Amino acid sequence: MSDSVEPILYDASSEPVAKVVLVHGALDRAMAFRGVLQRLHRYDVTVYDRRGYGAAVELTPATTLDDHVADLIAVLETSSLDDTPNVVVGHSMGGAIAMLAAIARPDLVRSLGVFEPPLPGITLPTDDAPTSASIPEDPEHLVRWMYRRVVGESAFDRMDARAQRALVEESPALRVDLESVRDLAEPLDPTAVSVPVVVGYGGDSVPRHIARGKWLAEQIPNATLFEAPGARHACHRSHPELFAKFVIEAVA
Repeated sequence: MSDSVEPILYDASSEPVAKVVLVHGALDRAMAFRGVLQRLHRYDVTVYDRRGYGAAVELTPATTLDDHVADLIAVLETSSLDDTPNVVVGHSMGGAIAMLAAIARPDLVRSLGVFEPPLPGITLPTDDAPTSASIPEDPEHLVRWMYRRVVGESAFDRMDARAQRALVEESPALRVDLESVRDLAEPLDPTAVSVPVVVGYGGDSVPRHIARGKWLAEQIPNATLFEAPGARHACHRSHPELFAKFVIEAVA
């Protein structure tokens, strides 16, 4: 792709302890991490809107998960010019992208934090029963469906009209995210992740997310678990102080 995402660097310290890149999930934006950023004063932190979301909504659309992995690798290459690898922390879909990037370019990644990531191509006994329901075709219906699953039954309705329209404009990127997880050519191989990983989950998340997190931590060769008590999937929004602790664990 000729165009590229625009990383935003937050220089928190004149002598940063580490460099961190945060990767957001589906139907989300970099600024969803603003509460987390306020609590990471010892690090230089880079965030960016993934292709199709927020400030990157008009970029050439992604067609596969590989496009998002390529964007993250480009961000890491720019951020690692002084030969210091980054700590990469991904929420939800951002976690899957982070793992795939670390598998492809472990030289750019010092360690990973992945919070409730999907597991492309992997089905566990604890997953919900398969359903024949397809991804909604109507853009607004798709966004409502996603928000109902992740944030809450009436979360979309509580937004003002402008915010709702902005989310609907991002529905093509959401569709690619969801379809990419279903249609990945090869399943994600957790054993191929060679860097240290912290796998996070919310203590009040749905059972399948908790079970997947625990399973993932068992599969990755050098992984530990992090529970965010009282949090659910959108921990970075509802409990930024806990998500900041999760980032700090990934750095450590």
